[in-house]
Amino acid sequence: MATGGVALRKIRFILLQNRQGKTRLAKYYVPLEDSEKHKVEYEVHRLVVNRDPKFTNFVEFHTHKVIYRRYAGLFFSLCVDITDNELAYLECIHLFVEILDHFFSNVCELDLVFNFHKVYLILDEFILAGELQETSKKLCNFWSAIDSFLFKQWLKNMQSETGILAGGDMSLQRVLIQGVDMFGKRIGFLKFTADVYDKATGKKVPGIVFARGPAVAILILLDSEGETYAVLTEQVRVPVGRLILELPAGMLDADEGDFVGTAVREVEEETGISLNLEDVIDLTAFLDPTTGCRVFPSPGGCDEEIGLFLYKGKVEKGVIRQLQGKETGLREHGELIKVHVVPYEKLWRTTADAKVLTAIALYEMAQRQGLLPPLNS
Repeated sequence: MATGGVALRKIRFILLQNRQGKTRLAKYYVPLEDSEKHKVEYEVHRLVVNRDPKFTNFVEFHTHKVIYRRYAGLFFSLCVDITDNELAYLECIHLFVEILDHFFSNVCELDLVFNFHKVYLILDEFILAGELQETSKKLCNFWSAIDSFLFKQWLKNMQSETGILAGGDMSLQRVLIQGVDMFGKRIGFLKFTADVYDKATGKKVPGIVFARGPAVAILILLDSEGETYAVLTEQVRVPVGRLILELPAGMLDADEGDFVGTAVREVEEETGISLNLEDVIDLTAFLDPTTGCRVFPSPGGCDEEIGLFLYKGKVEKGVIRQLQGKETGLREHGELIKVHVVPYEKLWRTTADAKVLTAIALYEMAQRQGLLPPLNS
């Protein structure tokens, strides 16, 4: 593995010890007996703790050398070949500490003691078979992914009563994080593969996952002078390369689970219309409980689950004219949104947005079965 253009050879072992000599992490990449390991840990600790701070952070150790750095009361030590580049390994130690600090949010010794299994997992992603596998700070994001709401929610769905792991017929053997997209300081999207096997056949089932979490959309119907209108937003959608007319919609923030509040907030941001929470109807709540009362637009590749809501009210004709063509959205976030108002009877032919078509189906069936409350003024 190369870092900064410098070839690095095999690491013999890595130790993490406190000032009292307690070894908090030890990973050996060469075969040693237990007695030899204890001797090595004792000698390395005595070597680095008693070394004068004025000296360099690398010292000969038998026929090899130890490179170490001290962080508060912890010593991180690597044993490498005598001809290896010391400065490169010093940077590698610092990067490993940065990854731990990012993952544990200000790491301390107790984090390493009580989460040693996570520390070893991170180390195995960083160093494998004595060779550096990753020299980028992006590894911090990958380990944040494992601890993120998106990943935990996906795993929760897998293990739920209706999840594919619940019956014991399937087994999850490995997850490989392939990509992380950050929205500021939080994780927005995850891309990973999951190795899930059918126990009866031993065959692996398709398991490529694009995780973006739950979202909401709202069908706004406005009655004016005997005609019903639907409010849509026009947005640039780069993935499909087109301008799309769609329902006002948005993603839930973190794990707050406030579907109705998010729907109302998105409507105000994207259309300028202020709605009361109590006037919004959850259309997906009419679905059978076994469905989770959410719709999945693309379950073959994406975990997105959408709550579809309805607002229906009466307005003056002037309100319809004011909304038509109105430019809205959070411009500082790149949201270039234009409002469109279309007659409801033409809505199903106006757009290919799956949220619109699903909302129409739920609304029509709920209306046919008398499940909807009276119209709002």
